[in-house]
Amino acid sequence: MDRKARRKYIEQVVNDRKIETQEELLKMLTESGFETTQATISRDIKELGLIKILSAETGKYKYSLVDSGEQAISNKYISILGKIVKSFPSS
Repeated sequence: MDRKARRKYIEQVVNDRKIETQEELLKMLTESGFETTQATISRDIKELGLIKILSAETGKYKYSLVDSGEQAISNKYISILGKIVKSFPSS
């Protein structure tokens, strides 16, 4: 199966289930017939813009999709925070 199909499956699984780890995602992909590696999954997670959020039901972190507008705002805040932390004077 190709990259596009794999990524579509990842999006579907993340929306439908509480996926907490890359290992859990790898297991689900393998069981569904996708031959892949942890490194590939890691790239997919980054390129799909998945983030980990705290699940209200379990109190554990799970993967979630972020729309492109939210991701752009998040990246902006990360950039600003990085600049502030670098310029913060030490005691």
